[in-house]
Amino acid sequence: MKSRSAPNENDELAMAGTTRWPTALLVMLIAVPAVGAGAQLSTTKAGVIQIDQNKALARRWSEELWGQGNLGVADEIVAADYLRHDPGDPFPARGPADVKRIVTMLRSMLPDLTIHIEAMVAEGDLVVSRYTATATDTVG
Repeated sequence: MKSRSAPNENDELAMAGTTRWPTALLVMLIAVPAVGAGAQLSTTKAGVIQIDQNKALARRWSEELWGQGNLGVADEIVAADYLRHDPGDPFPARGPADVKRIVTMLRSMLPDLTIHIEAMVAEGDLVVSRYTATATDTVG
């Protein structure tokens, strides 16, 4: 007779219909907007990037725009000439309007999407986040 181990968190999430996405896959999502919104990165007169402000922008991108679905954030932080470069995604995006379209589409499939930022690292004009996203797939 085989012994069975206690269910782990992923088993419980699967039984509840919740998807936990691999964190490594989602790290790329955060690295792009901080660079894509380059026109809105803050600098001092000496040209030194304000890392804390850049991290705040990246946090708003993840938590407010994607995690909460607050579409107004796109108008505030996504540059008009933003161009999304993601060869694994068939949906191109240019500017805030396209970002809002993609966020709306994703959140219609995953209405309870939550994003929890675990760590942020920034240097110069680059910000990288490691986070956990959970959601229930309502489409299949």
